[in-house]
Amino acid sequence: MVLKFVTWITEKVAEVVDKEYYSTEAIQRELMNLSMKLDEGEISEEECNKRETELLDRLSKSQSEEE
Repeated sequence: MVLKFVTWITEKVAEVVDKEYYSTEAIQRELMNLSMKLDEGEISEEECNKRETELLDRLSKSQSEEE
């Protein structure tokens, strides 16, 4: 009985994490933060481009799943 409850809780947590990970708003926030870090010199342009590509891929995936 306890194992079923733990499994259920784990599944619910995973659903919430996935929903936030692929949310358009969360991705946009991360893109804005990335831009600020680049402007402030905290990251290189190369690192910014790499991370931006990852975020845009994630955004594309989230939008294709919504359709």
